[in-house]
Amino acid sequence: MKSKVLFAVLILCTAVSAFSQEEVLPVVRNTTLSTGVFFQAWSIEKSVSPITQVSFPVHIVMPLKPDMHLSVTHTPSLSWWYDDTRLSGLSDTWVQAAYVFFNDKVMADVGIGIPTGKTRMTNTEYELSRVLSKRVYQFKTPVTGQGFCAKAGLAGAYDITEWMVLGLGASYIKKTAYHPVTYEYTYQYSQDSTVTTQWEGKYRPGDELTFNVGCDFSVSESVKIMFDVLYTRYGKDERDGSQVFSAGDRFDVNLGLFWRMSDSRFMWAHAVLRQSGKNELMQGLYFKQETENTNGPQADLDINYKAIPFKDGGLFLLAEGRFYGRNEEGWGGAQVIGGGLRMSYNFSQSSSFFAQIKYFGGALKGFLTDTGIDDSVSLEGFELGGGFTFTF
Repeated sequence: MKSKVLFAVLILCTAVSAFSQEEVLPVVRNTTLSTGVFFQAWSIEKSVSPITQVSFPVHIVMPLKPDMHLSVTHTPSLSWWYDDTRLSGLSDTWVQAAYVFFNDKVMADVGIGIPTGKTRMTNTEYELSRVLSKRVYQFKTPVTGQGFCAKAGLAGAYDITEWMVLGLGASYIKKTAYHPVTYEYTYQYSQDSTVTTQWEGKYRPGDELTFNVGCDFSVSESVKIMFDVLYTRYGKDERDGSQVFSAGDRFDVNLGLFWRMSDSRFMWAHAVLRQSGKNELMQGLYFKQETENTNGPQADLDINYKAIPFKDGGLFLLAEGRFYGRNEEGWGGAQVIGGGLRMSYNFSQSSSFFAQIKYFGGALKGFLTDTGIDDSVSLEGFELGGGFTFTF
């Protein structure tokens, strides 16, 4: 039991809490391939067309040594919004290696983000990508391409008592410049004279440094509680070599609960509380902190309950909540509640299948438009997905 607890804390302490596709996994003994297809659609009251995405996640885990493994993650997708707004292609590919040593109490991981995802977007593709990246929708491919990235992390776990484990960790992501968009500007000087210019500069997102501290409590043989706090500091973004933006420092608090009611029934609940500080922007010759924080508080809740077990599988009840407060300027909030069903089935010890369906309803609170701020705009979401896992 203690070994499983140590692994849980190591995972919590090395995972970077960013909206991206990198991932940290415990050491495995067999090669595992997971793949599937997801359909997600969100309808906004003010929009005549839903935001839709079909994604095809692929994840491979390969043991290199008894205490070391390699993982590869890639999620190509097709997204569209209105008839002429589409974005399709590959995502960036994350390749990561993890090594556990000192009797499974320390984990080191390194990884690279290979720039296989689409960049140099058109005007309409870029606007769609901005919508896809909004956290409230939680699309499987929120970002396609962000250039080359490198990541390194280190974490350690210490068993304070037989029922309590403390973990500490740090992680750093280095980012390079890339071409996000080929943007066209059109100027009409007169009724018969129109000039179109094009911008295709490089953008380099700021580096990320994250510190983590986590605790794992075994309340009993059937109940475990996990607590994790992350602090992330962001470097300054650059456009064409000039610093233009710096995201506010962010705190994340993760709470997890695992409760096994019987040999065949269990529940897993996970909550995330998130708050970022004020951003800084280049104004004239100097960086200045924004007067009012445009980053509101955010809370996510996920619950999975294995309600109906059956031979080689089970039926799960799913519940989710996304509660985002408005920022100090009065916009950017959301309240979304949803849930659904998930069915899993093991064909054999080496292959399994799952299928799930979810529905969400709620509203965007303080919806920012070109003409002002709408107090509340209704929102509906739908998700359908399934996939296979093979062990070799």
